[in-house]
Amino acid sequence: MTTQRSTDNPKPKRVNIDSTQFQEVFANYGISLPDMEDALTSRLNDRGWKTYEPTDQFRDALCRSFRDAYLQESEKLVIPDAVDAAAEDATYWIARRYSAKGEALEDQIVPTYLGLIASVIPEYSRRGLDPHGEVQFLPPEDGTAPPR
Repeated sequence: MTTQRSTDNPKPKRVNIDSTQFQEVFANYGISLPDMEDALTSRLNDRGWKTYEPTDQFRDALCRSFRDAYLQESEKLVIPDAVDAAAEDATYWIARRYSAKGEALEDQIVPTYLGLIASVIPEYSRRGLDPHGEVQFLPPEDGTAPPR
């Protein structure tokens, strides 16, 4: 028995972001992308990670290190919800993309991870998490007023 995808439910649109826009996404949060790469690599090194390993421990360290680096580089006290959700989700995408251990962090892992985050932040923000971490109540598509 095969299941066919209903034409009534098309695939969701993917976010297509150019790599040159990654810097702009982070700049919207007051962060230089090269500085963020250095800070994230440094935080991972502080936690004892020099190379990639396909483990839950590495994923956890990657997300925690991102949060620390974000707070350091943005000089903010709170991580916006859209950024935090993107950072968490991107750890799973990294795990799917890299299955072998030993990849140097600064060569591929950190730039790819930050690129994945930057590629989904705009969409996450549009779907109800604004760039400043506040939940937005977006109007429903039927034109009725948003909930209060």
